[in-house]
Amino acid sequence: MNAGKGLQTGFLAMLASLLIAGPVHALTPDDFETQEYRNSTGLWVINASQAYAKGYTGKGITLGVLDTGVNSGHFEFQGKDIVWVPCKGYIYDWVTNGHGSHVAGIMTANRDGVDIPGNMHGVAFDANLIAMGTFLDGVHESPMGELIKAVLARPDVKIVNNSWGDSLFFLDNLFKAKSNEEKTKTLTELRDVISGYRADSFLENLAQQDKLMVFAAGNAGHRGPSAPASFRSFLPDLDNWISVVALDSTGGRISMASDGKTKVLTDSAIPTYSELAMGAEEYTLAAPGTWINSVDATGGYTELIGTSMAAPYVSGTLGLVQQAFPWMSARQMADTVLSTADRSFNAPKSIISIGEDRVTDSGTGKPITKLEIRLQLVDKGNNYWDRNQTTVAIPSAGTPERTRLETYLRQYYQENETLVYGYYGIKTPDEFIAAFFATEDNPYEITLSDGTLYGTLYGSIQKVPFDQISDRG
Repeated sequence: MNAGKGLQTGFLAMLASLLIAGPVHALTPDDFETQEYRNSTGLWVINASQAYAKGYTGKGITLGVLDTGVNSGHFEFQGKDIVWVPCKGYIYDWVTNGHGSHVAGIMTANRDGVDIPGNMHGVAFDANLIAMGTFLDGVHESPMGELIKAVLARPDVKIVNNSWGDSLFFLDNLFKAKSNEEKTKTLTELRDVISGYRADSFLENLAQQDKLMVFAAGNAGHRGPSAPASFRSFLPDLDNWISVVALDSTGGRISMASDGKTKVLTDSAIPTYSELAMGAEEYTLAAPGTWINSVDATGGYTELIGTSMAAPYVSGTLGLVQQAFPWMSARQMADTVLSTADRSFNAPKSIISIGEDRVTDSGTGKPITKLEIRLQLVDKGNNYWDRNQTTVAIPSAGTPERTRLETYLRQYYQENETLVYGYYGIKTPDEFIAAFFATEDNPYEITLSDGTLYGTLYGSIQKVPFDQISDRG
């Protein structure tokens, strides 16, 4: 399957699956599109109000969230049944460990109508939570096996959100491998990593006990998701797995066409930080993930970016599906959202991603990151080409083709300066353009929407200490 199929069929975690269920309430979608709804950033993108008008709000459902813990004392979680599984012996600092509360808010924050700045609500605002606190400060972490036992003890909890992952990009590494030896090395590392997760009963037990695992794809700009979001590509029987990539719905990057139904995605609607779907097309969805307003664990609200923010939109949506179809298995729920995702949008003409690959500095022996700016463009059939392409030359400096490409790169940087500079430290459009052309290996062919071919090369521009970027987003 080419990389384009998944990106075309998996964009937007829509709620179309719920429209086949019978109506429960006489309310209309407009009744739910309040200021609180709009403050929730991405609910309009996934058409959440249509599900609410059908009476599906997550009531009676308990969702799982495996993260840094959830501050159940926040007023957005008042009145909810929250089972708290904290790291034993750890005193939670909600300034340091606010990530989980923000994620949980996107999933389940109350729809309370309170008139305060930023007030928002979650996708499944009537759902309850089982909150498992881990990944705290690099020293205090709950063993994965203990947390999995907590989930397995709750047969009613079918959906677990996972906004975490390792900086391991097996799909990308296999694609870039230049020799059988490099492929063998990657596959050996993959087997070792999977064995480690199996030791914690993380894989087969979850599948056998009917748990649907929703994973953030990662925030390092690779073509395929990080591990363990990518595990289903290597373990086909792991059919309880969904990977989620991020969209940017801010600044008009996603809009509604004149027909009132079709969404239009600009070139910058796919943020540079998001891992994409190469090799994971059949189990990938996309949802809003950029500057998402949700719960601040210390009180009030805050905006964050990352695929961590996109995954809970899908988990919350699945909670509504579970409410509508409580008899469904994890696989059936996954198949429902994957098969009914919105495929009628107008695709962007191009995607720029900036991959971060962890390598070892030959001089110091310390880990660093290598940045690779990649441009992927869409052909006339709206497919994303990333594999099995032939080598063509980069346009020479001063040619019309080179000028056209540089103009596009400059415009893209200007539209996305905050993200590109904030994540990667690229300060100017000229530096961005220079980075794009600073490479000597791995050529591939891309096709513009008008059929014009460009050849580009992956490469690095600068060395950044890995510990400065590994925990962003």
